Amino acid sequence: MAVRLFARGSDGVVCVADAASTEATFLDRVNNPFKNIDHIHFHSEFDYMSLAAKFTTQISFSARAASSTTQSVNKGKGSITIQLPEQGTQRHELGTHNLGYTPFATAVRGSASAQVTPTFELQRSGAAIRLVNVEMDSQKIYVYENWVTYTNGLAGTTQTFNCWVWRNPQ
Repeated sequence: MAVRLFARGSDGVVCVADAASTEATFLDRVNNPFKNIDHIHFHSEFDYMSLAAKFTTQISFSARAASSTTQSVNKGKGSITIQLPEQGTQRHELGTHNLGYTPFATAVRGSASAQVTPTFELQRSGAAIRLVNVEMDSQKIYVYENWVTYTNGLAGTTQTFNCWVWRNPQ
């Protein structure tokens, strides 16, 4: 479907909308955007998200030792000793936004620009794994770490995160 750009100098209205079969229909989309929202791609009267803050932060993740917890399990006439995985979590602060509400935020890791999605795999060594996620509250943005070790440990690592915090439409 074709789209059309409209810019009116008298009041500054700018609109990108589906082209209409008649001029009157198109002007109705320009003048009544909320009524015609299913045909509007952009309208200057709509509120849009804006960038509230940007952080670049280095975080040092601690080394995590291989699991050393064992447990004896009775198995028929005898018993065996098994090694149990260990796990833990830690929250690391990326930055402060002070918006007073929980905003949308996103982050990428390092210069490779690998977006940090939920349960992003940051590090793996055999059966050991370190996952991270971006979290936010009404004041700060965090990287939340969840790690599991088993027969392998995880080396300490320092990672750079670039984070963007978006202000809600006002």
